[in-house]
Amino acid sequence: MMKKNIILVLMILAAVNLFCQNLEFSSSATFAIPVDDEKKSASENSKLKYDYGLKMNFPSTTIVGNAKLSSTEFAELSCYTFSDFVSKQSYTYGIAKSAKAGNAKVNVLAGTLKYSGAISRLKYPAFYCPGPRTKFSLWTQGISPKLPAKESSVSPFSGSAVLTPAAKIPLPSMQIAVLENNEIYGSIFKRFSTPLIPEILFSITAGNFILEPKKTDSWFLVEPYFKSSEFFASEFSSAFMWKKFKTEISAGLYENPFGYGRGWIKNQSYMTLGFFSLGVYLFNSDEDNISTAGTMQRISGQYFFTPQLQFPFGKGILNLGSAFGQTKRKTAKRIPEPFDQNYAKLGAEWTSMTFTLRGNYSMNYSTEDMKKNETYNISSTNYFSSLQLYSAYYFYLMENEKKHKITESISFKNCVLKNISTSFSFAEKNSGSSWNLSTSASFQKKTKRLQLKGKITFYFEKTS
Repeated sequence: MMKKNIILVLMILAAVNLFCQNLEFSSSATFAIPVDDEKKSASENSKLKYDYGLKMNFPSTTIVGNAKLSSTEFAELSCYTFSDFVSKQSYTYGIAKSAKAGNAKVNVLAGTLKYSGAISRLKYPAFYCPGPRTKFSLWTQGISPKLPAKESSVSPFSGSAVLTPAAKIPLPSMQIAVLENNEIYGSIFKRFSTPLIPEILFSITAGNFILEPKKTDSWFLVEPYFKSSEFFASEFSSAFMWKKFKTEISAGLYENPFGYGRGWIKNQSYMTLGFFSLGVYLFNSDEDNISTAGTMQRISGQYFFTPQLQFPFGKGILNLGSAFGQTKRKTAKRIPEPFDQNYAKLGAEWTSMTFTLRGNYSMNYSTEDMKKNETYNISSTNYFSSLQLYSAYYFYLMENEKKHKITESISFKNCVLKNISTSFSFAEKNSGSSWNLSTSASFQKKTKRLQLKGKITFYFEKTS
């Protein structure tokens, strides 16, 4: 049996060597070491987590396989057998095959795939508060299947196909995906231009999803009960772009277990006038809107504005930005109560050929508990011919906690050692103080047909 396995491994290696254009192997490990428990030694309380992945690129095929082990105590690891490691690890994998079909390109993917775009928006449609220097970025169109990375969370097996016609053919790209529980999504996407509008994009995505009521032992349900069943969901998205003005709108519609349809609509627009630019983000959702994630969406409305100024200053470019807005929510109670989350962010960045200096401030205030959280940050980056230095200081001011964090990082060019970084945090709470220290080093070696990446991290923590 052992002889047969050795022969099989040698045959696989020979095939990879002959036909594989590029092979990538990456791995990382983190050692977490507590330093505050006097009753047990650090080796007994220390934990390890790791991940590793292999990616093989053939002429028209890409294969990936990844594994990771969640944080586990050394004492438990010492008792593991090889079969224990195999069973305790979580795995992601996938294969992508591309081919030409006449005047079109076909991509077929299968495995524990990851999806962004419309599938992600139909699950979680609301905005995150943008940063103070956020630029316009188009939403990912369609269902956008991707092979999993080694850091990816585990997803159920799924399959997807993408048909992309040649640019000269006036037909849209078509995508289809079959997810868990036989959920099926289809999407069409097209980019074109007109004499009046330089660039137009549109996409339509539709599919079915399974809703199952949450199990609860409570006498009173937080959310109304409904029967498990299959429901319909769709999204329409379009974008119109000129040189000085861009706008994109997306609307989602769900079949609802309580009758009638529910939906949401969101818009992002961006305008530039000389040194000045302005971003506007709007979101509105119906009540009792249950998304494809199976959760009641408690955000009913949002608005955000991001005015910015960018102009030459000295030997560099100065960017002054801000973001402010509000999210209207409801509490997760049997009788929901409305409340607001208010946001404000300020940012400044000065960049030259060899130096970048940034400063940021952010605040969010909730009317639910009348609590305000603030963050202050200043960072700098120095650019040299062979390396890059990054330094940052953060100060977090929360209701019952103050936290300081210092980060230092050195990145090297044309070197096997790619990066060394250290981060130190110190927190003060009503119950006491705590600190943690993290230091890591990353490596990379690349040849014509082989790429190796590695990272090792040591994390020391002391709690009160």
